[in-house]
Amino acid sequence: MRNLVIAISVTVLLFAAGCEKTSGPTASDVPQSVITTFETMYPEAVNVQWSSRHSYWVASFEGNALSKSPGVIPGSGKNSAWYDYAGKWYMTEFHSERSVLPDAVESAFNDCEYASWRVDDIDVICRDGMEDIYVIEVEGALDGRETEVDLYFSEAGVLVKEKYDMDDSYDYWDYIPSRPVSSLSEAVNKVVPGARIIEVEEDDGAIEVEVVGTDKVFREIYFSLGLEWLLTKTEMRYDKLPQAVRTAFESSDYVTYRIDDDIDHYEWKDGKEYYIFELDSRDDDDIKVKIDADGTAVIAATDDDIKLPYGGNSQGGSALTDFLGSKYPGYRLKETDEDDGFIKAEIVHDSIEKDVYFNWNLEWVWTEWDVRYGSLPEPVKKTLENYREIDDISFIETPSSSFYAAEVEMNDDDEIVRVSPDGTLISK
Repeated sequence: MRNLVIAISVTVLLFAAGCEKTSGPTASDVPQSVITTFETMYPEAVNVQWSSRHSYWVASFEGNALSKSPGVIPGSGKNSAWYDYAGKWYMTEFHSERSVLPDAVESAFNDCEYASWRVDDIDVICRDGMEDIYVIEVEGALDGRETEVDLYFSEAGVLVKEKYDMDDSYDYWDYIPSRPVSSLSEAVNKVVPGARIIEVEEDDGAIEVEVVGTDKVFREIYFSLGLEWLLTKTEMRYDKLPQAVRTAFESSDYVTYRIDDDIDHYEWKDGKEYYIFELDSRDDDDIKVKIDADGTAVIAATDDDIKLPYGGNSQGGSALTDFLGSKYPGYRLKETDEDDGFIKAEIVHDSIEKDVYFNWNLEWVWTEWDVRYGSLPEPVKKTLENYREIDDISFIETPSSSFYAAEVEMNDDDEIVRVSPDGTLISK
């Protein structure tokens, strides 16, 4: 019910939360703030069609020499621009041409193992305040089977990711950063000065940030929800390892094993530092070996050595708890976690369990909780009497409004109706 309520309440909160795609909204369904931002960014766009995907309004459109701040990306075919309910731009995917590739990307592609494969498509992923990503889709034979590979290059020509046989409906939505870029960039640059952000993901209370440094090295940096640094994992080539680490490996019983993959350098908040080697054993089983940074120990790696840091300072810091204390005096915090691009605080207030949602600036977005029919104000009950069957009911409050949302049966389908506390039916 909760996700469904938010999905329907597009004009108050956001839309389609938790849904992959909804059918055919027209421009009249889209908030004016979204239309204004889109038309300002892409005044030459034609054949515009709107859809709701995940938690965003998406404009699919065509046009050439489409402006993107800063610079210009030539578009060819359908392009997609993504906005939140307030009209903030997050990402544009341009279907483009090989001629748009920066020299560094063209050179890196020509030097990679797929250079002889047929180039089928080129996309450019542009995001607010983040590194542009150039995706070159190639087709060729791999192990005797026709295969499609998507090659993701940074602007500096670093191949940061390979994806195989992706579904044609894949739309890069998971490349949208839910963190505010300014605060995240500050945190990243404290760890790796000058690094450019490639991708951001949240998982189980930690934030994973993929970056490329000025040294053109790919790294994964992990932060808590409060942007406290937890771990940096760096891909290393054997010839770039410290001499002490190479000497330790070459003197160990594992020297006859083949290094199967990149070597990962782990640097932890608590000062631990070591290298993980993934090796092919004689029995065709993978072996992971841990070598301390000073080369003093070569041992089999444990699960704890390679487990990524989850949890951390998941309560988001004092800004979140200060707000909860002022908005909901006497509250009890049960749990905080990432939820569909927001920080959700589960609290108990006035003996009621409530879910309080914040954006990544720790600004309050909305609160919702379940309501029994018997406790509804009489004007709300009177309005709901017009519906044949009523299921779940929630109360939702936002910085600008409050309303009741009820799941009702209409024309053999379940729909959500929203009613203000005075009984006024709010348009869907």
